Parts: sequence; C-alpha cells; structure tokens
Amino acid sequence: MRRASPLNVLYAGCGPFATLAHPELEFDPLAARVRIAPTALLELSRDSLPALPSALEPATTRIPLPALRMPDVLPTDLQLMLTTCIEPSAIDVLGDYESGLTCPKFLSNPGLIRRGKVLRVAYRLGRDPGFEIRR
Repeated sequence: MRRASPLNVLYAGCGPFATLAHPELEFDPLAARVRIAPTALLELSRDSLPALPSALEPATTRIPLPALRMPDVLPTDLQLMLTTCIEPSAIDVLGDYESGLTCPKFLSNPGLIRRGKVLRVAYRLGRDPGFEIRR
C-alpha cells in the first residue's frame, strides 16, 4: 500500500473509472501503459451511500452512470477497461494491482468501441451485480 498526500488523494479520485487501454502493454512491465480518456463512473463512500437508493432507476435495481463518449480519433487495439482504487483513510490508497479488488478488468465485447460513439453505462445490483455497458 502506498502512502499518498491528501492533495494527491483528492486529485486522483478512486473511481471506478472506465478507460481505454492496450491489453498487451498493460501487463508488460517494460512497456509504457496506454490509457486514454478515463471517465469516473461511480463513487462509493460513507458520504455517498445514503443517496444511493434515490439514484436507482424506477422499478429496477440499476444505477445509471455517466455515458462514455469514445474519442473521435481512436488508436487500434484498445479495449475498454475498468479500474478502481480503495481509499481506507486520507493517506492510505490501494491503487492498480495493489489488491485483488483493485486489479483492472478488461471488458471483452467486440464491436463495442467505435470512434465517436456514446456508450450507456449502468451498475446492476442484486444476485448478479456488475456493470452494464451498451451502445
């Protein structure tokens, strides 16, 4: 676990984030990672939890999240990836790959990512929780 200054914690945010990344470069320790257009999707914190029930779509267990707009110029071989971090205190932050809960996850859905397209995103609660992303 790394120690971060409160300024860095406030600046970085903990997501989860949706970003575009190159899967081969993401896991190559010698390569520079490529991450494009990170978008904050949802913040779960002690302060945000009371508002969660009012965020649910009527008659569903889905929480609508910000739409993702794909860049107009899009390098090839990028995939959609979810990242997050855990901030147990103002100075302790678990970032990418520092725990099983903070390992980035690639979403494999051929044809989902297209230049300039907007993706609708929601988080599904219940027996099968997870992110729903569709055009």
